[in-house]
Amino acid sequence: MVAGAILELAGLALVALDVRQSHREGERLSRPDKLIQVGAAIAHARAFAPTVQGGGTPPVPSLEERVSTLEDEVERLQRDLRAAEERETHAHREMTDRFAEWIAEARRETFDLGQALKGLIGTVAAGNVRRRVAGVALFGAGLFLQTVGNLAAL
Repeated sequence: MVAGAILELAGLALVALDVRQSHREGERLSRPDKLIQVGAAIAHARAFAPTVQGGGTPPVPSLEERVSTLEDEVERLQRDLRAAEERETHAHREMTDRFAEWIAEARRETFDLGQALKGLIGTVAAGNVRRRVAGVALFGAGLFLQTVGNLAAL
């Protein structure tokens, strides 16, 4: 009778161990995905703050001086605009390259995780059938020995 009880307990423990392992593997499958952070891109977009220029009232220059000053100002603004355009184009290229690298890395990670998950999905879906069958067989053998022992005791 003691042997039957031991076999029953061993069978139950084996099935419980397999159920627990399957539960852990199921939890591994349900972990949250990794996200790509785009905080740097948002900070870059905010880098060009508007500027305000102003000052007091200058003395009134002659018309020729004002035209000359305006022409100089237009040339300076055009140079500044070209320089800003070049900086922005360069920054945009860098940002696009970084995004492309992040996307490529995310695709590699996704592929690697997909490969790793194939095995886990198969294991969780099937469970450890052999271990469960062995546990049920041990439980059945223990139950049989208990029954035989009880019948012999009558």
